[in-house]
Amino acid sequence: MAMTRSSPAEDRRTVVGRLLGSFRLSGRKQEPVVRMILDHLKLAVDAVSELKRMLDRLRADDWDAGRGIAHKIAELEKQADGIHRNAVMKIARGAFFSGTKEDFLRLIEADDQIVDYVKDAARVLTEAPLSAGTVDILFGEINMAAPDMLSRIVAAIQALTDAVRALEIDAKQAMDRAIAVEMAEEEADDIKERLLGRIIERRGELDPLVILQLRDFVLQLDNIADAAEDASDIIVELIVKAEA
Repeated sequence: MAMTRSSPAEDRRTVVGRLLGSFRLSGRKQEPVVRMILDHLKLAVDAVSELKRMLDRLRADDWDAGRGIAHKIAELEKQADGIHRNAVMKIARGAFFSGTKEDFLRLIEADDQIVDYVKDAARVLTEAPLSAGTVDILFGEINMAAPDMLSRIVAAIQALTDAVRALEIDAKQAMDRAIAVEMAEEEADDIKERLLGRIIERRGELDPLVILQLRDFVLQLDNIADAAEDASDIIVELIVKAEA
């Protein structure tokens, strides 16, 4: 009987899960920071949702609406920057459990990159209008199109949000949600490869600048997913450090 090969994320869940006991990472100093991180991640989800809506408008060749949504994403990024600054100040002044101050700083930095990359993705795709139908290249196969990649990214950020919230409840739950982020990132990565392949297949009929624009957009989506995974890795480090 053939054995089913597990993904790296599933392997990690098995190994790390055996190491964890029941643990609650909490404290008065951490709680306001955790709330700010959760507020920051909500803005990240909102920004990705707007990016998905922008893509739909561009597919309909409504570039004015697309640029308007890109502007809204930029405003969300400014709000996220404000929360980021306040969180850094709060962390810098606080006394954290088991020397986790640096980890919380890294976590809010990784979260902030998520929103930065969403803004960059919106900018790349709207900086020069594409010809009618060109945006369709980013669509196509079911479960293998840019909106599907964005759906995986939203799932990753939502799982990341759950993982942060679980830091105040139970380490096992936080670990489980952190691993879910990694699994969503792996799925997004598969879609990215399909999208890049589809763009290259059309290189004979597209202007090289258009190819670069579409490719850069997909790579920015990949950056968003990677930033979410980086944040989940920091959560794992926080849990392991607290368990030590």
